Formats: sequence, C-alpha cells, structure tokens
Amino acid sequence: MSNCARLIANIRQNISNFPATMKTDKGHGVRFSVDMELTGDNGRKARVITAWIDDNKTGEMRLTSAYVKARKG
Repeated sequence: MSNCARLIANIRQNISNFPATMKTDKGHGVRFSVDMELTGDNGRKARVITAWIDDNKTGEMRLTSAYVKARKG
C-alpha cells in the first residue's frame, strides 16, 4: 500500500509496451486485461496483471484492478 501511487504510475508509463487481451462485455463496457513485466523501485522485475474497462456510461478507459504476481522460488 505504501507505494501504490508509484505502481499505478509505472503501469501507465509502460502500458503501451504490452498487448491487451479483450474480454467480454458484461453490460458495463468492454473489459481488457494486460499482463506486464515491470521493474519496481527496488530494481526487481515482477509480473503485474491489470484489468481495464472501456466504461459504457463515461466513455472512459479505466484501470479496475492490478496485482503483482509472486514469483515462485
């Protein structure tokens, strides 16, 4: 939680470097997922999975969730 603003900034800065996968529209707008590999403030790389929606009401593309996937080992 202490660096969530920096994580969101990192996602926005690098989003165009990764492909988006279109998901279904469940009535609120077309959803997308983007799996990214980002470098954190500590210099380590991590897989970050993001979800987006092209909101039907606002016309805005917005981030709905993001999580860092832990590496095994």
